[in-house]
Amino acid sequence: MSQSDGMNISCHANIIATMTSPATTPLPSPRSAFSRIPLWRMVLLMYVLAVSLVVAFQPENVKQHVHSFRNGKVDVTLDVRQLSAALSEADIRARMEGKGVAMKCRNEPGDAAIAPGGRSCFADIRSFNGAGSLWIVFWFSNDHLIQMKVDHPWWKHIPMVFSLLDDYGAPTHWRGLGRGDKTLMSWNLKQGVLVSEPIPSWNVLQWSSAVWMAQGDSGKILR
Repeated sequence: MSQSDGMNISCHANIIATMTSPATTPLPSPRSAFSRIPLWRMVLLMYVLAVSLVVAFQPENVKQHVHSFRNGKVDVTLDVRQLSAALSEADIRARMEGKGVAMKCRNEPGDAAIAPGGRSCFADIRSFNGAGSLWIVFWFSNDHLIQMKVDHPWWKHIPMVFSLLDDYGAPTHWRGLGRGDKTLMSWNLKQGVLVSEPIPSWNVLQWSSAVWMAQGDSGKILR
């Protein structure tokens, strides 16, 4: 066998050995691959995951938001300083329907947290005094207005607070009026008290509320 034949056999052997031997290049570890993801993408991914979990476990809240978005077509402006216990259900319905708001009314059960055995009127709305909203509710006892509440979606909480500050100035008080140890801001008005929370809930599907209560009713726990 010649020297050239020996070199060919050696070359072929090397090729075969290379083809049959296991790869020696290490695969990237999952941790190394994960570390290459930009930080902003990781944050976005975690946020989407958190929101998805919140939505998945609150189908009723999702349903109520969707219902309001579909049906709330009217922008309402109302100075709550004009509200008083002297107003009846007929007065409120006339005022709201004059603004294009179709109110629905019902009897409240005897064990209701607000106006037990009384009446309530409510409607889906698009905004209240410029801040995006979900719905507005009025409660009556013996045909006298005792409370009014406007609920805003979580992402409209800050515009709601700014709207209250613009319309009514600095709050009179920053605590009290029930709800445990939650911080509340309130305004003492001539015919009642206006109450809201300065800080939104951690839950993106929990709406924020602005509540007016007639004089003498402000000591009740807000719903």
